[in-house]
Amino acid sequence: MRTVGLEIGKAAGNDGDNAPKAFEKLTKGELEAIAEAEGIDLTGASNNDERRALIVEARKAAGNDGDSA
Repeated sequence: MRTVGLEIGKAAGNDGDNAPKAFEKLTKGELEAIAEAEGIDLTGASNNDERRALIVEARKAAGNDGDSA
C-alpha cells in the first residue's frame, strides 16, 4: 500500500520533500487520481466541491477520517 500512498501524495502535489497540499486546494485531476487509487466513484460530480464531498463520504463510510489527502 505504500506505493499507492506515494502515488496519491504525488497526485496531491507532494513530491516527498514538501508538505502535502490542503485537501480543499486539490485540482480536479488530483481529486480524480485519489478517487481512482481508493476505488471511489465520482460519477455525477460536476465540480471539485462535489468531488471532495464524495471522497469524504466514501472515506467516512470506510471508517477513515474523511478529509486528509
